[in-house]
Amino acid sequence: MIGFLKRYWFLILMTFIIINVLGFYLFKNFPDFLDLIEHAESDEMIQNIKRKESRYEMAFSILFIVDLWAILFVPYLIIKVIKNKQLNLSKK
Repeated sequence: MIGFLKRYWFLILMTFIIINVLGFYLFKNFPDFLDLIEHAESDEMIQNIKRKESRYEMAFSILFIVDLWAILFVPYLIIKVIKNKQLNLSKK
């Protein structure tokens, strides 16, 4: 796994940045669904608005989970590398 990160660290970093930019874009363009539902005239429009709202919430949830995973995984790898270096130094 460490070898993979050493080879593709730039690609992983760019993916992480793109995920965060996408999250900020969704947050900036998030419509006010309560206001839209209040001014909707038909039940069909309300259902379409609620469907769009659930899609936005799902996208936010996925981005949040991926961000948390990355935030927790990177320190784990750093601690693992430090531990391995300390074990190698103590063996010598």
